[in-house]
Amino acid sequence: MELSELLREALRAIRTHALRSFLTLLGIVIGVATLVGVISVISGLNVFVRDKLFGLAPDVFVVSKFGIVRSRDLVQTVVALSVAQSGTYVLLIAAGFQRGATVPILGAGGAGSSPVVDPVVQAMVLTDVVVSATVTALLLALTVQIAKRHGTVDPDQLRELRG
Repeated sequence: MELSELLREALRAIRTHALRSFLTLLGIVIGVATLVGVISVISGLNVFVRDKLFGLAPDVFVVSKFGIVRSRDLVQTVVALSVAQSGTYVLLIAAGFQRGATVPILGAGGAGSSPVVDPVVQAMVLTDVVVSATVTALLLALTVQIAKRHGTVDPDQLRELRG
């Protein structure tokens, strides 16, 4: 088949299935417009978040310390500790941030073509996520065992126990 025959056949199929063709075209237009809108919003939010990120980690630590001190049962203490661990993620990300840096994958430009983000910080964040999930699970398991043995998770009542 020649190109002109292929084009005639394609136009005939579009005319025959006009509604299907219109809906397909509409879906493509909506998809592309949504993608452009989302990318624009993310680009704008990226600048905002980058500016606010550096001041967030100390606030998360202060709030979590207050939660640990003021909690009236062990579950609240574990949740407050988990929030503090989340603050370490933010702190590590803020420490590894470099303005204008790219991912640490060498592209066509080769080594030294542009600044890259330190991959050690990214590895530390992933390790921190795993460790904090493990610690949280362990503390919650201990809290369940304490509740089964002593019938309470109130630290004041647990302090009175002997033996």
